[in-house]
Amino acid sequence: MDGISASIAQYSMDMAQVKAQSQAQVSMLKNVMELQETSMEQLLASMGVGAGLNVQA
Repeated sequence: MDGISASIAQYSMDMAQVKAQSQAQVSMLKNVMELQETSMEQLLASMGVGAGLNVQA
């Protein structure tokens, strides 16, 4: 049983690491998307267009 318990523990740790990495990637992607949204709003405003546009994804 020790081998099975060790395997389960290792799998659990691996999954926790994958989850943490995924959460970090999602957070970074969200930040990039928010920056792109702001940049697009500023670009459209500087061109005098987009006052009535919603650029949210």
